[in-house]
Amino acid sequence: MLKALSHAFWGGLAPNAFFLILAGFALAIGLTNCKISTPFRAPEIDPSGQAVGAPDDRVVVGVTHVVVGKDGRRAKTFWSNVWKVKGSLEARPGFLGASLRRQLFGNQAWTMTVWEDHQSLDAFVRHAVHRSAMKEGMPALVKARFARIEVARDEIPISWKRAERLLETEGWEYGDDAAAHARP
Repeated sequence: MLKALSHAFWGGLAPNAFFLILAGFALAIGLTNCKISTPFRAPEIDPSGQAVGAPDDRVVVGVTHVVVGKDGRRAKTFWSNVWKVKGSLEARPGFLGASLRRQLFGNQAWTMTVWEDHQSLDAFVRHAVHRSAMKEGMPALVKARFARIEVARDEIPISWKRAERLLETEGWEYGDDAAAHARP
């Protein structure tokens, strides 16, 4: 019956062509949602994967989600700045680790950085490399969302699933009242 319907719908296409086209659409939709991330890289993680320091020490995880617009020139500028910022991380005081993630065939990207404390993360955000990246890269973005959370050191790295939940429940959009998200 399904083959008869597909033949009638596609008006003479071979019945298997319908299923190939349907499979192609399903694959395209599936790949759009496929995400790839860099391994969590941390100078403060020993080779066994354990965080250096007392396991119950509190650390700060900063997470960002962006949607990059379709302007190719602006997108190129944005990605160029992402790599500049990533390259500057290990030199920043208080930096513990990071991972980047993006849609394989899409326009969304995420960052996750881990810091000794809120002051270290705040200093990084104010640092010249990051400020310049924000100024040059923001025009490429359709949306930018941020969140941060304190976790026990032995919880890092947190999963991307947890990071996405954090963005949904605790995150704020670029342009929201910054004072509402200020740290004491």
